[in-house]
Amino acid sequence: MRRFSAFQLALLCLGASLMVSAVFLDRLVGLWHSVTEPDAVQWNGLRVVPRKHQQIRAPEASMLIVHSDRFPKARLALFTRPEDGTTPRELVKALCRQDDCEVLPRGGDGSDPDPHRATAIYDTQEPLQIVVLRPADKHIWIEFSGPPAAYADFEPLIDSLVRQLGGF
Repeated sequence: MRRFSAFQLALLCLGASLMVSAVFLDRLVGLWHSVTEPDAVQWNGLRVVPRKHQQIRAPEASMLIVHSDRFPKARLALFTRPEDGTTPRELVKALCRQDDCEVLPRGGDGSDPDPHRATAIYDTQEPLQIVVLRPADKHIWIEFSGPPAAYADFEPLIDSLVRQLGGF
């Protein structure tokens, strides 16, 4: 019988360890995520990872709500809505007809508004804005409600969700 050289034994060990790690890689990744992101929630195929000062409340099959400790009046709602041809802009316009708010134009240069995003501004003592998003014609909608300053607090989470849904 022929003996393997040291280099061949090293390659054999490396290959065997790669095969063993490939079998257990899914479990290792799951363990890594549970340690690094303990508050993460799987919802309708999305991985929702709130920041340290945000909590997920009311995780249901059709709706998930994220609240912020920094901005108690702000919330981010994810909800499912069947495809009925309604755009976020139409939804916000209907809301503003009822509640006497202002639909914010997307571009100040007179360009067409984004069909996947709409913003309503309420002129009250405490500023309030509602942003409705529907990424890439999906059945999952995202709604932010709260002071305009709080939107930046939720923006990383919104960007993560939009990326998972395939963008605009």
